[in-house]
Amino acid sequence: MTRKRGLSSDDIHIEYEELDETKRKIMRLVGSVKADETSFGPLSTGEKIAVALVMDRTDWLRDYGTILQAVDRLGEKWLDAALAVQRDM
Repeated sequence: MTRKRGLSSDDIHIEYEELDETKRKIMRLVGSVKADETSFGPLSTGEKIAVALVMDRTDWLRDYGTILQAVDRLGEKWLDAALAVQRDM
C-alpha cells in the first residue's frame, strides 16, 4: 500500500483495516473458486478479476480486455489486497 501525503495515523489505520478486510474477502473467494473452478458463482466484476489474478488465471480475464485493463478496473485497494493474498499463498 502506498502512503498518501497528508494522511493522519488514524487515516492510515483505517486504510490498513480496509485492506485486511478486503484481503480476507479475496481469500474466502479464492477458496470457494478453488473448490469448484468451473463456476465463479455470483461474484462482482472486481471479485472475479481479483480471484483470477491471485490464481494466475489470465484466461479468466478475457472478458475484461487486456490484463492491464482488468487491473485498472480492479482499483488500487483491491489490487493491493490481491497481491497480499497471492504473496501469502
